[in-house]
Amino acid sequence: MSTLNNILWISIIQIILTEISATPLQRLTMPASRSKRDSEILFPDEETIFIPSAGESVPKCAQGSTFCEAIDDYPSAYVDLILEKDAHKYEELFGADLVMPDTILNRFDGFDVEESLCRSQERLIYPRAGLTQDNTWMYIVNQNNYTQGVRVDECIHMNQCEMTQNFPFGYDAICKQKYIYRQLLAINENGNTVKDLFRLPSCCQCVLIQTDRKRRSLH
Repeated sequence: MSTLNNILWISIIQIILTEISATPLQRLTMPASRSKRDSEILFPDEETIFIPSAGESVPKCAQGSTFCEAIDDYPSAYVDLILEKDAHKYEELFGADLVMPDTILNRFDGFDVEESLCRSQERLIYPRAGLTQDNTWMYIVNQNNYTQGVRVDECIHMNQCEMTQNFPFGYDAICKQKYIYRQLLAINENGNTVKDLFRLPSCCQCVLIQTDRKRRSLH
């Protein structure tokens, strides 16, 4: 019986030693388990680059503008995740601008009359991607309870200004879009929250462009 017991003990010890030696290998080859929600999230440590439409200089959604309100690859789940711990740091950035009613006046009977030389549209936007001061595109935080509403004023057309018949000879008067830089909360390429300046439409202005200097000098 003692011999049989010795054989059994030797077998048990060999099994234990095999399990112990296999554990490090298992830790290297088996991925860490994640919840269902985590499986839908892109993490920076997985070499994810948070750039709108990666591989392109300008996202397709821009269509000639400096911002996008809707973008297909917006990382919504990831933004929700990081805002759970970081949102309180940027409370002053969340909210919306006040859009004033139309101020163009058309009054007669002795009152001054104001007319705009360039037609424009004032509106409130919630951009989810935008062009920064460094001429790069970044995701902008704008979803659920964390929104950044920005007032913009965009040219309806870039054609000739209105009522230009009395402008100086030798000049063209055209409508031109003007921009300002606005600080917004964004996601940099490493997936971190940052404050950056974004180029957004501010007003539509009538500008003079000299077209024929020689002919103008003769008059």
